[in-house]
Amino acid sequence: MSTWLEAHRLANLAAAQTHGDLNVDPAHFPVDVFGAIGEADVMLIWRSLPRLFGAYLDEPDSRPGIILNNGLSHAAQRQTAAHELGHHVLGHGTRTDLDLDPFTERHTKWSDVEKAAEAFASWFLMPRRAMAAAMARLGLERLTQPAEVYRLSLLLGTPYRSTLRHLPNVRLASQALTRSWMSVPPGRIKAGLDPAPVPTSREPDVWVVGPALTGLTLSVRPRDRLIIELADSADRVEVGPGVVELATRTAAAPGMRGAPSEAARRVPFEVGATPGPAEHTITVRSSTRSDSWAVQLKVEGHRSGIARRWVT
Repeated sequence: MSTWLEAHRLANLAAAQTHGDLNVDPAHFPVDVFGAIGEADVMLIWRSLPRLFGAYLDEPDSRPGIILNNGLSHAAQRQTAAHELGHHVLGHGTRTDLDLDPFTERHTKWSDVEKAAEAFASWFLMPRRAMAAAMARLGLERLTQPAEVYRLSLLLGTPYRSTLRHLPNVRLASQALTRSWMSVPPGRIKAGLDPAPVPTSREPDVWVVGPALTGLTLSVRPRDRLIIELADSADRVEVGPGVVELATRTAAAPGMRGAPSEAARRVPFEVGATPGPAEHTITVRSSTRSDSWAVQLKVEGHRSGIARRWVT
């Protein structure tokens, strides 16, 4: 039985080689895993898979394929896709990931093959250069609290707990610190980032969007919250259709601490439901200066069926 350390040593090399083979820039985030699967000439399908994360199919005289559970979160679908790509790259043959949960701590039940595929997923989606670039955008030289790891995971398009577990591998946090942060539930982090009003569910993600993210395209989902940081409470925010402002900027929102002026500079929005994939722009224009900044939003719709690449 191999250890996780051995699995990561192999996966680091395999992921780096695969980045080169599939023309993936390891300094760009988020890594386009769905596009990489297409470049690898592997068919990709989304469908409802109760109690199943995904599967890799490699049968004689057939094109290899990956099936993903479209009921997972966007980040979980990406992690699962990279895991299944790992099975393909590492030559594992057909695999059905039924009992494994990559987002819990049940590592002792993992076979050598599943350890290798999951380690590959982490290195493929979170190479050191991509993590460094994302941290630079967040203005972080090092990670000091779980909320920073959560915001990093959003830019990388990876599950929060998977991102946490990868930090010791890239020497961004110790094992002991990672374990302590693992005890902080994502819902508590989201509540700390999100001013008001309180949503009915903490399952949607919370994005803190400011000038440092200008020029980026953020992959969001309906009901995600967007906390827009303004330099001045009078700055004007322009958003695409379906993105709804949740609170005024004239007073502190319920449950918030601090003066009204502080609340006015953190304006909450919510992404509305869309019938399919959509793209919006958030533009913030200063009322007192001549500058402005903008961030693109890519609203991820519900995926189902065969990836567009394979539809003729």
